Amino acid sequence: SAKVDVTLSEGLRLVAPLEAGPGARATFHPRGVLAVLGPFNFPAHLPNGHIVPALATGNTVLWKPSELAPAVASWLGEAWHEAGLPDGVLGIVHGAADTGRALAVHPDVDGVLFTGSSVAGEAITEATLHQPGKLLALELGGKNGVLVLEDADLALAVAETAVSGCT
Repeated sequence: SAKVDVTLSEGLRLVAPLEAGPGARATFHPRGVLAVLGPFNFPAHLPNGHIVPALATGNTVLWKPSELAPAVASWLGEAWHEAGLPDGVLGIVHGAADTGRALAVHPDVDGVLFTGSSVAGEAITEATLHQPGKLLALELGGKNGVLVLEDADLALAVAETAVSGCT
């Protein structure tokens, strides 16, 4: 998909070693084990926004898909395996919210990458408060804001906004 292509080309430039000047250099290192907690809507596309960059930067991933779309995760996990992803690099853990919480607070999980509601994101933040070294990347409650400029085709803007709100 285009999202994967952009991640593997332009996105990886953001973590390339940087020569900042004489004797100054910045390098980036994998975080370790990252838990990806996926949403029910767009159950393959949205988690891949976390999974692909996590794997591409040398991390391992434990993916807990939404309990409302477990078959999608199983199918996608098999596709990753068939594409040659080594065993143990991407694990899939099925379960409900309590399973996601257990992953989020586990001391061997170095980061939590979550797409979902602001209520769930707040619960993850509170549950991990005493793990300050844990990376949290929370994509919460997006509502797809729209900006319609003065010179826009108003009928087209209304139609496109209505369609995008239903997809």
